Amino acid sequence: MQFKLFRSDEGFMPTMGIELLQGRNFICSDQDSLNYIINRRAMEIMGIPEHEVIGSELGVWGNNGRIIGVTEDFHNDNLMVAI
Repeated sequence: MQFKLFRSDEGFMPTMGIELLQGRNFICSDQDSLNYIINRRAMEIMGIPEHEVIGSELGVWGNNGRIIGVTEDFHNDNLMVAI
């Protein structure tokens, strides 16, 4: 599967106005360096049930971490491309 990834910190979602549906935002520390926040569509594509997503393991580029949050889908591409 291919997904668009953003390296970000705790300020990204508030700055962009992205709604957190469940879980939590990043914390300003090394504690979250291998944790992930995904959007609703990624959760659906990966087939992770909504009630099991928080705490699920996720490996990206050989770095294994856990999903700590799920956001509402947001536009992250050229505005001519559908969400």
